[in-house]
Amino acid sequence: MACARLCPGFWNHVPNLVRCTVDFGDSPDTLDDLDHSSLESLHLILRFHKFYLDVLFNNLTLRALQDLDIAGPLGAKQTPALPQNAVASMLNRSSCNLQRLRLFCIRFCSHELIEILQAQPSLVELVIYEPTSPIVTKPVLERMTHDISQSFSTGSPLVIPIQNGWSFLLVFAFGDQVILNLIRSRWRCDLLQVAGLELVKLGITREVSSEMIAQMALWASGRKKG
Repeated sequence: MACARLCPGFWNHVPNLVRCTVDFGDSPDTLDDLDHSSLESLHLILRFHKFYLDVLFNNLTLRALQDLDIAGPLGAKQTPALPQNAVASMLNRSSCNLQRLRLFCIRFCSHELIEILQAQPSLVELVIYEPTSPIVTKPVLERMTHDISQSFSTGSPLVIPIQNGWSFLLVFAFGDQVILNLIRSRWRCDLLQVAGLELVKLGITREVSSEMIAQMALWASGRKKG
């Protein structure tokens, strides 16, 4: 289904629905519990108040969910803010094996992102487009950085141990070395518990160091030869 509204009883009439895009142009006062066992791909376009988003995610249970795409409207004056722990709670309640997570033009807590990544070892693709407020912060990247010595700089377990592709358009309010450490630690590594990256896309609006440019070019060259 290309597009749908979550009207009362909607999902009860489409038990075999696999993919759905929902554009929230209106603000529902209430929503029935939405428990679906077949939906694998959900694209949410969010346009309304944080209160209604809380109502939405508190009522969603998607047991077969593999792809989750949450986006704010392009060109909007205000960026939708997701309620704290709403998405993480929904995913935990669903007990799904999420493979792809995409966050576009929304405000999202970095601590919740860590919680989601830690709880979703099946994740293989992460795409984040930050409008202004940082979602991927230095602590998040450090938790994603694998140390060959099997210890972690933060003293906390590595998040998303198995993942193949990242695509970030970020504020990048931290130094280049944080990014280099992350990619270097996972780039096509032959590790038993940490898969090497196959794809990295970075959108950086600030100036970067010559070392970072050279290192990126080296990795790109090595990938082409491989």
